[in-house]
Order: sequence, then C-alpha cells, then structure tokens
Amino acid sequence: MAKYVVPTVLLLVAVAGWGVWRWTPATFAIRNESGKPIRVLMVDVAGKTLQYNDIPAGGTAAGSFHVKQEETLSVRGWFADGTAFEEHCGYVAWEEFAPHISVVVRNDGFISSP
Repeated sequence: MAKYVVPTVLLLVAVAGWGVWRWTPATFAIRNESGKPIRVLMVDVAGKTLQYNDIPAGGTAAGSFHVKQEETLSVRGWFADGTAFEEHCGYVAWEEFAPHISVVVRNDGFISSP
C-alpha cells in the first residue's frame, strides 16, 4: 500500500493544479482617458456581452471571464456626445494563467492596450 502513496499524491496535486489553472478567471480593465464620459460601453468576450453605463472621464470598467480555448476581447460604445467607437483589442489563449487585459479609450475613440 505504501508504494501507491507517492503516485496518488502526485496525481491529486496534478489534478488540483489543473483545476486551479482552468478555473482561475482572466480579467480586463478598460480605462476612460478620453476626457469625456462614456454613455454606454459594451465588452464582448467568451461568448458574452457585458454592458457598462455612464463611465466618467478617468473612470474604469472591469470584469472577468473564463478562457475555454482562445478568446478575443472586443470593445464598443458611445460617448455622451453620441460619437461611437469600436475595436477588437485583446486576445488570450488557454495556456496563459490568469491573464489580464488592459485597454484605454482615448479622446478620438481610439482604443489601445498600454
């Protein structure tokens, strides 16, 4: 029986490690550096659309998602003056552990990752 202890412990550690790796979410933060408020911000990621309303100048919208295989982050929205913006701005793959995507919305609606 003692000869099975080490392999059993190694197997349990491997399974627990895989579970932690697989279920630790990816995160994102979208910072409004446009100098004007964002009326509506929509984030498409992992098959879901997340909506944030009334983000002030200098404000941040943040969220999390689970990466199944490969995911892209798309951001679209409207400033309070009605100007629209949209960009596909992030990519993560399942191999990354707890990735974080930072995105900045600029004055002209240009979206970038710092």
